[in-house]
Amino acid sequence: MAWFGGLGSSLGHSLGQAGGTMASLTDYVSSFTKNVLRKGAEKVEELLYSAREEVVDFESVLKSEIESSRFTYC
Repeated sequence: MAWFGGLGSSLGHSLGQAGGTMASLTDYVSSFTKNVLRKGAEKVEELLYSAREEVVDFESVLKSEIESSRFTYC
């Protein structure tokens, strides 16, 4: 019967290792997901800044066109 206790101990040790592996995998997936979301947020921020610059540039062009049309038609 001593072998049965040894078998149970080995099985428990193996399951403990599998649990550790699952924890490592879970940590990896969690870390990967956080990195993807952080990089995505950075890209969105870059796009918003770029779009704002384009709007400001477009606004400047429109103001210039309005001013030149005032002199042409007045």
